[in-house]
Order: sequence, then structure tokens, then C-alpha cells
Amino acid sequence: MQEVVKNVFKKVAIISAMTLGAMGAAYAGAWADFHLHNGSSHSIIVFQTKEGGAWGKNWLGRGDVIRPGEVYDMHFGHNEGPCTVQFHVEAADGFKYDYEADFCKASNLYITDSTVKYD
Repeated sequence: MQEVVKNVFKKVAIISAMTLGAMGAAYAGAWADFHLHNGSSHSIIVFQTKEGGAWGKNWLGRGDVIRPGEVYDMHFGHNEGPCTVQFHVEAADGFKYDYEADFCKASNLYITDSTVKYD
């Protein structure tokens, strides 16, 4: 009888671990890293998100520039909040663009001179 209880407990523990692991992966995936592709003719110097009604700090490090044709790896500093977030891009020459993206679905964010797309 003790052996049967041990086997049942072991199976329940394995199923629980698998379920919790899958839930954690799904939740973490909602706020995964994404790649910012600069397909514009401008050098990007500012990337900010608007959460809680206010613009956050510049995601780019001091002096960092995303030149035309470059890709920059981005990462949210938390794993909670809405999926759709407004963001602001500013270039060294004064070019500015405000847009929003569903960051739960975006793994690539493409900035061009006329539009922003993500996939």
C-alpha cells in the first residue's frame, strides 16, 4: 500500500511541476525580450514607454545610438502590466514618433520613416 501511495504522490508532483512550469513560461513569454529594428533613415537616441500615464526613462543607455539598419535588443524590466503599451521614439535630428504595440505578441519592432510594425 505504501508503494502505491508513493507512486501516486510522485505522479502528482511531476504533473504539478510540469503545469507550474508551463504557466510560468506562458507568463514570462508575455513580457519577453524584443528586437528594435531601425529601418528608418534616422539615428534613434530615445526609446520610452508610457505606463501609468507617464513616460518612463530612456531605455537606451547614455550615448547609445541605434543607427539606420541596426538592431538593438530590448527588455522590459518587469513582467506585469498591460500588453499594449504606448512608446516614443526620438532621433538625433528631431524625428519623433509615438505609437503603441502589443508587447505580448511582439518579438520584433520595426521602425521606418513612415510607420511602425511588429511581429
